Amino acid sequence: MSAKRYLVPDDLSKVLRKIMRWKLPSARPTGQCGPTGGLAGDSTRIGICVSGGPDSMALAHLLHNMDHPYNPGTKAFSSHAFIVDHEMRPESGKEASQVQHNLRSLGMCSTILNIRAVKTTNCNENLPRESQGKTETVARVLRYHAIVKAARRNGISQLFLGHHHDDQMETILMKLVMQEISSSRAFVGIPSRAPAPYSSQIFGGHPLVHHTSRFGLHIKSTTMSTSFHEDGIECIRPLLAFTKDQLVATCKIFDIPFVSDRTNHDPTYTLRNAIRHLRSHARLPRALQDTVLQKLQASAIQKADCTYEAAKQFSQKMQILHRYPESGMATVSFGELPGHMTDDELRAASLAMARLSELVSPISKDILPLELPPTTTKSILNMSLGLGASTPDQSNSKVPHCLVSKVDFRSAPAAVNRKIAHKSTQVLQVSRQAMRRAEIIANTQSFVFEPSHLPNKYCSTWLCWDWRFWIQVKTRDIVATQNAKLTIRPYRPEDVASVRKRLQEKGEWIRFEQMLNVCAPGHVRYTMPVLVSGDQVVAFPTCDIQLVDSLPFQWNVAYPHSQRSVDFFWPDSARQSQQDIP
Repeated sequence: MSAKRYLVPDDLSKVLRKIMRWKLPSARPTGQCGPTGGLAGDSTRIGICVSGGPDSMALAHLLHNMDHPYNPGTKAFSSHAFIVDHEMRPESGKEASQVQHNLRSLGMCSTILNIRAVKTTNCNENLPRESQGKTETVARVLRYHAIVKAARRNGISQLFLGHHHDDQMETILMKLVMQEISSSRAFVGIPSRAPAPYSSQIFGGHPLVHHTSRFGLHIKSTTMSTSFHEDGIECIRPLLAFTKDQLVATCKIFDIPFVSDRTNHDPTYTLRNAIRHLRSHARLPRALQDTVLQKLQASAIQKADCTYEAAKQFSQKMQILHRYPESGMATVSFGELPGHMTDDELRAASLAMARLSELVSPISKDILPLELPPTTTKSILNMSLGLGASTPDQSNSKVPHCLVSKVDFRSAPAAVNRKIAHKSTQVLQVSRQAMRRAEIIANTQSFVFEPSHLPNKYCSTWLCWDWRFWIQVKTRDIVATQNAKLTIRPYRPEDVASVRKRLQEKGEWIRFEQMLNVCAPGHVRYTMPVLVSGDQVVAFPTCDIQLVDSLPFQWNVAYPHSQRSVDFFWPDSARQSQQDIP
């Protein structure tokens, strides 16, 4: 933690060089990429979340006046501030306008976001059960939804937030007070760099992958023909090393105007406020003072790093043989597994297995667990050794399997296992759990169309289907498309007869059935989305298959792309759920 009384832009630049891995070589070739992907000498476009308090106003001032690390005299960032008006108090609108005026006096552009105007549904699905319905938590979800959408509209992929050292200590104290100490990971604290929380329900909030089916049936193709990746929105918190007092002093030294929200000082309003009041008005026991909490955090980060490295080593024993985006299924094999695992080894394996389940789980990426329960991990590893699952689910199926986070781990068919290189282990099939009736109803949805930027063309809003696919429909004949009463829902057993008839007429039924046997065997095919006109299935969008020759629409498909799953873990040592971040 810095001991300086106030901050200057260079203090923040030093922190960002570490967080964002900036490097300053003695010479840079012209046109080489800069610290965040722009050309050397260019200003990177960023967003700053500004409440109007001293924390965010100091952050806005420092970022706005920071020189580019490779081109002194040029600003490092082209910044745009986002101000959220929650409309929870009568004076909030006036305060938001005052904050916008204050930012204008600093030479910064800003946008006021009214969260009541954000059409956000099912925000509780982004929250753990114990947090659902809480006003403050729901307001936080809506706030991040609004900011992420605004960032997407403005072409911004990095959001800077003003969380500081005092917020970090408050978060750790909250864990202690609420006894959320099942492991040392609870004390890792707020991450300095991480994906925007609660953003998996917003298209583009998390990274996306676009590509088409690999099977190439000779049925009209309508999706994108090439694969490409699209980055999501990430949050950067460069003030975690600095105290509230330093930020207030910075505002006073540089004459930066700021406002104060009285609700932040009411100890009866939230648990965080109560802890904030205790830290500032009472002498806490030595065990709860900052120096001890910092040591606790440092120890937790060190242990998390050790687990991370062990999990990376374990992940080298896992090989994802195939991943089928058509259904979301994957097949995985393991190398030589130890006969006995220590608690630390089992925890590392649980971390790696959680990343594997994240690839196919129909649960919001914001609330999926960082680790699988150790007993579940043991069951999965035993299954890979041919010992069967040790869960109650096995009794209901002839094939050993294990369910966790709505993901079904089971032994792959014998024909697949015969091809495995490691004879001591079996191939596991990892897929979405069979859908229940309530899930089938929830995943039966309609499209909402809006005029496109192209003439005479309409595009639906991107629809998040089962948290596993993003689907968009586009058309030049909006009337015919609306008359088709287009919906999307899961493929069902009662659809098979009509689909067989249509594909037999095209001579493609046998190839289609062979494709499903590979990428969606058994129950997995009934977790795939289909486009339906009236009562008739007209397309399998994720398979790039159209059953009717003359449809008035086309479609695009994108896939949520969890950085944790692809890399297996965050590169930052501060890896924790962001539910407790203010």
